Amino acid sequence: MDLVFVTNRSQVESLAAAPDRPFERLRPVTANPSVAECLRRLGVPFVDEWDFLTPADISRNSDEARVLASAWWDESLAPLTYTSFSLAEAQRFENTCPFEICLNANTIYERILQQFPHSRLFAFRTPRAPLTRKMPPPLIRESASLAQAVLRWLAEQADRPLQFLDCHRPPVPEGLNHSVPGHRYPVSLTANAPATRISPSAELTPQTPGHVLWTHPPAPRHAGDSASAATDRVALLVVNLHNETELVAIEQAFHATPGWRTVRVRAHECSPVKSKPWHDTATARKLKQAWRALPAFQAKYTGPYPALFANRYLRFQFRRQWREMLRAARIGQSFSTLLDELRPDVAVFAHESFVLERTMVRVAKGRGIPTVALIHGGLRPVVGYRGVVGDADHVFLWWQRDAVELARFGVAPERLSVIGSLRYNRPGATLPAPRSQAERARRQLEARRLLKIPTDRPVISILTAAVNHGLASHVSPMGAQRQAFYELVELARRHPEYTFITKPHPGYDHFDFYRQLQIDAPSNYLLRETDALDLVVNASDVAAMVNYCTTAALEAMFRDVPVIFLQTATYESIGRTDSLSDQPVPRLPTVADFEQRLAEIIAQPDLQDALIEAGRSIVKSATGIGSHNSVPEFLSEIEQLVANRPASQHTEPAAVSVTCRDLFLEAATIVSRGGNHLQLLPACRKILQTVCADPAHSPEVIQTIVFRIACELGRARGSDKTLHAALAACDEVIAGDPRCTNRDRRLLRLNARNVRTAELLRQKEQNWVSRIRRLVHDSQFRRHVISRVLTRLTVSARGLGQRLRLL
Repeated sequence: MDLVFVTNRSQVESLAAAPDRPFERLRPVTANPSVAECLRRLGVPFVDEWDFLTPADISRNSDEARVLASAWWDESLAPLTYTSFSLAEAQRFENTCPFEICLNANTIYERILQQFPHSRLFAFRTPRAPLTRKMPPPLIRESASLAQAVLRWLAEQADRPLQFLDCHRPPVPEGLNHSVPGHRYPVSLTANAPATRISPSAELTPQTPGHVLWTHPPAPRHAGDSASAATDRVALLVVNLHNETELVAIEQAFHATPGWRTVRVRAHECSPVKSKPWHDTATARKLKQAWRALPAFQAKYTGPYPALFANRYLRFQFRRQWREMLRAARIGQSFSTLLDELRPDVAVFAHESFVLERTMVRVAKGRGIPTVALIHGGLRPVVGYRGVVGDADHVFLWWQRDAVELARFGVAPERLSVIGSLRYNRPGATLPAPRSQAERARRQLEARRLLKIPTDRPVISILTAAVNHGLASHVSPMGAQRQAFYELVELARRHPEYTFITKPHPGYDHFDFYRQLQIDAPSNYLLRETDALDLVVNASDVAAMVNYCTTAALEAMFRDVPVIFLQTATYESIGRTDSLSDQPVPRLPTVADFEQRLAEIIAQPDLQDALIEAGRSIVKSATGIGSHNSVPEFLSEIEQLVANRPASQHTEPAAVSVTCRDLFLEAATIVSRGGNHLQLLPACRKILQTVCADPAHSPEVIQTIVFRIACELGRARGSDKTLHAALAACDEVIAGDPRCTNRDRRLLRLNARNVRTAELLRQKEQNWVSRIRRLVHDSQFRRHVISRVLTRLTVSARGLGQRLRLL
C-alpha cells in the first residue's frame, strides 16, 4: 500500500471527499493529534509517526540538538562574529528546537522507509515556514514544514521521490480560536486587581529598522525639585519578553527609591522609515559572506547529520537564522549607541536566551554595565529549565526549586537569587485566609452563572498544555496523551452529574484536537478556549492537570481549589520530574484512579480542605508570599551589583552623549506639559551648532544627530509650512560644514517626511480600530457593518496586522 503524509485535518477531509476513494490505496502517515483523531472517527487505519520514536531516541536527539545548536557552523569558512562573540553560538537557544525537530524527523522517516520499502510516497505540499524564537505558537505548521524538508531529502536519497497532491480545502487553523467570544469577570469580581499603570512618557523615536524604540524616556526633574532629588542613577528596562505586571512592579519600586530613574526601551524593527544602509556595515558583510559560503558547506558536509546540514530543502530555515543574526547585529549596534547616550547603571532584561537579547546583554557587559534577568517562574517539567538562562550577570528566580534545577543544568549558583514572584508577591501582599465552604459555594455559583453552565453540578476543570512542540520538546507520548483524553470523554459520559471543562493553554496547546473531541463528546464535556482562566477555576470543585505540570494549577491553588495530577504517561527520563515532584499533590496513574479520587474529594469536605491547605503551602513556596519581600530584595541585589561595579568599568560621558541626553530630557519636559515637538527647534539648532563646532566629532556622529532631529521634527504637530521652516532652519546649520554631505541634508528632509507620513497613517488606523471596537462591544451591531468598516482600513503592514488581530 502506498503512503500519504498528512499534516492538517483539511487534507484528510479533502481525501475523504474524493470520489475515487483514495484511502483504499493510500495509508495515511501523521504525527498531528488532530489528524489522528479525524482518521479515528472516519475509521481509517493510519501510521502513527510517534510509534517510530522511542524515549531513548528522544533523549539522544535532544542532547545532540543542544550541542549542534552552539557548534554547528565552521568559523573557518566565514566568521560569524560580532564585536567579540560568535552570533552563531549566541543563537543556540532558538536553534535547538528546529534542530531537534529535524533529528527526530530523520529518525522517524528512515524507519518508515525501511518498514515500507516498496510503497510510493505522497504528500501535500506544506508552505515553507521557518521556526525561530519559538514563535508564533503552537508551532505545528513550522514543525511540519521542517519535517517535510527532511522527508523530501531522505526520499531523494532512497530514489523514491516524494509526489505532491493538491488539497482543495483551506488549512484548518491549529491555534486559539479568537472568534469564539470568551467570558471575563466584571472588574468588581477580579480576584487580583491589576496594578495601577504608570502613565507613559512621550515616544521620542519612531520604530526604525535597526534602532531601539524608546517608549519611556527618563522623566525630567522639574523646577520644584530639590538638588538632593536629582537623578544620579538610571535603570534601563528592556521591555522585550517582559511580563507587564512585573515590569510595572519594577518601575514602581525604582520610582519609590530616591536617586533612581527608569528608562523603558523596546528593540523593534517595523517602519517605512530608513535609517542608514546596514549592508555597508562590517557585520552585515560578514553575514553575507557566510551566507554565500553555506552552499559550499552543505556540499562538502560529510558528518553524521546529512539530513540536517547537507539538505538543500532546509535553506529556508537557515535563511531565517541568518536574518535573525543580522537583526541582532543591527539592533546591537543601535543599542550600543543608546548605552553611550544614557550611560545606565544597570540593565534589566526578562528572558534573554534568544540571539537578540543575548546580543544586547553582551553589548551592555562589554561596556561594564551590570545586567540582570528575571526568569518567569511557576510550574513546569524539569526539561523546561534547559537553556532558559543566557549571559546576564545575575538572574532572579521565583523559588528555590528554580535554583536547584538551573544549577543542575550548569548555571553557576552564585548567579542565582531567589526573591519570590514580583507578579504575586507585591509589597504588603499576603495570602488570603482560607475561604469557608459557604464562601467557596457562593463564588462557584457566581462564576458558573457567568460561564452559563449548570449551577447544581460539581465542575472539574482540566488544565492542559502542549506535551510537545511538533516533533520537539517532548514531555509525554502523543499516543498516550490522546488515549488519556479519550478516557476522560468516556468518564464524562459515565458521570452526567459532573461538568468537565477543558481549559487549554492560550498559546501552546493542541487546540484542534480538543475541538475534534467535542464532536462525539457528551453535553457535560465542554471546551472553553477563550474564557478567562480565573473564571473557569473559580467555578471548579477540582482542577486537574493531564501529563503536563502547568502554571495554571498555581492559579487554582491560589484560589483555594483542590488540584490533582493525572499522569498516565510521561517519558521517564524527560517529563516525569517537574516542579511539583516533591510537593503533596496527588498523582494518579490511570483515569480509573482519577475517577475514584474525584468521588472522594467531592464527597469529603475534610479531604478538600487538606488538598486546599497543601496547595496554599505550594503557593507560598512558589511565589515567596510570607517568606520573601520580593521588591526590597530585588532592589537590594541591584544596589549591591551597582556598588560592586569596578570603577574602571564606569563609562565616561562623551560630549555627544551629554547633548543627546539633554535633548531627550528637554523633549520629555515639553511633551509632558502638553507642548508641541516644534518647540524643540531651538534646542535642536543649538545641539547641531555645538556638534558641528567641535572638529573632533566624526561624520558618523553628525549623521546620528541629524537622524534623531529629523525623526523628532517629523513627529511634530503642525502645518507642513511650519515643518518646512523648521527643516530649513536646521539645514542652514549643517550646510556649511564639510563633514555634512548632500546625503545628510536629504536625510533630514526625507526622514522627517517619512516619519510624519507614518505618524498620520498610524493615527488614521487607530481611529478606525477604535470605531470597530466600539461596534464590536455594541449589542446592536451587525456582522455586515463590521465588514464594511474593515474594508476601509488602510492597507499597510501595520493596518493589515490590526485587521488580522481584530478578525
